[in-house]
Amino acid sequence: MYYGFGDWRESWLVIGYEDECGDPIFIDAAGPEFAVYTAAHGTGDWVPDPVATSFANFVRALTLVKNLSVGRETPVERETIPISTNERENNS
Repeated sequence: MYYGFGDWRESWLVIGYEDECGDPIFIDAAGPEFAVYTAAHGTGDWVPDPVATSFANFVRALTLVKNLSVGRETPVERETIPISTNERENNS
C-alpha cells in the first residue's frame, strides 16, 4: 500500500492520548521494537514525533516518572520533597 507524506498508516496503533491537546500516542507495529510516537492532530497531515525508540523504553520511562512522583503529586509536595541528588544519579 502506498502512503503519502502525512498519511495515517495502518501499522500505527494508538495506545493513548496526550492530556493537553488530545494528540494520539501510538506505536508503529510494523517495526521490531514498536517505537512510540505522537503527532499533532487537526493539522491536515500526520507527522510523527518520536517519544521512545521502543515500547519497552517507553514503559521504563513511565515507570521512572511514576516512582519519582510518589509523595510529589502536588506542587507543594514537589517543593517540600525535591528529587534528591541520589535519586537523580540512580535514575538517569
